[in-house]
Amino acid sequence: MLFLFPAPNISIKVERKASSGSKAKKETLLNVDLSEATGPTQDQFYFTVDEMLSISSANTMCGTIPSVSLAQIDASRNYAVERPYTYNSEGAHTITVPEGFVYDRASIPLIFHPLISPDSVGNVAPLIHDYLYRHGGILPPNQITPRNKRFSRKEADDLFYEVMTKCRVKKWRRDAAYGAVRAGAGFAWRGQ
Repeated sequence: MLFLFPAPNISIKVERKASSGSKAKKETLLNVDLSEATGPTQDQFYFTVDEMLSISSANTMCGTIPSVSLAQIDASRNYAVERPYTYNSEGAHTITVPEGFVYDRASIPLIFHPLISPDSVGNVAPLIHDYLYRHGGILPPNQITPRNKRFSRKEADDLFYEVMTKCRVKKWRRDAAYGAVRAGAGFAWRGQ
């Protein structure tokens, strides 16, 4: 399905507020004027449904929870968390992943990417899962509430499934990803 937009008077501007001491100033990240661009005809643009969803959502939500802000490191598979990310598991516990934490999103072998790619399971579920695995289920006290909460490997995997569900990952993908971490991710668990 295609959406049709007239080109005249369309511009896209993305800004962010940058703090400089006590004064905040705006910094332009992207400024695009589409008034002179051409598409299939001189005065129209076409966007697919996926492109429109990508443009309109601005990746601010992962289903029913906020998305994580990431920056890719060079051209590698690794991403760094740009701002601390806090996940609340239905009031049972709260996990905060600090700014700068580096992970590779979902570690899915390339051969399986046509069915399940790192993009298809979202960024939040693999983030929480990798963070718990990296710490063997025992997080620093300032990154977990209640402070004495410890996760077993199975609880970390179950939380991975919970977050994928909240991010509206299709059930068959959730089941496949969950099955894969249960069967093959034990080597990465840094449990005590």
